[in-house]
Amino acid sequence: MKKLLIVDVQKGFINENNTFLVKSIENLINSNVFDQIFATKFINHPKSQFVEFLNWHKLMEKSELDFAIQLPSDVTVLEKTSYSLEAGGEFSLTKLTKFIYVEQTMMLVS
Repeated sequence: MKKLLIVDVQKGFINENNTFLVKSIENLINSNVFDQIFATKFINHPKSQFVEFLNWHKLMEKSELDFAIQLPSDVTVLEKTSYSLEAGGEFSLTKLTKFIYVEQTMMLVS
């Protein structure tokens, strides 16, 4: 069973340096190669470590939180408030086996 994990492809992270990723990821989604698709969604909040220590206030409003890609209706969205899925919540990376990781987090955050 092939799984695709799409990490934080949200409008608030997309800019002129990484907008090309949107089409590439949508092509992967539409390739019908994957049996299951997961997408993480980062959600910032006023008391987060990002606000407290970095004074970073992005990804709090709907316009930034929305996905920048068209996701299929059967996608499993994993909401998170940290960089990692391991920080808690109902889902974690350890529960996802044999997945393809679309690595873009470092590009989007930098």
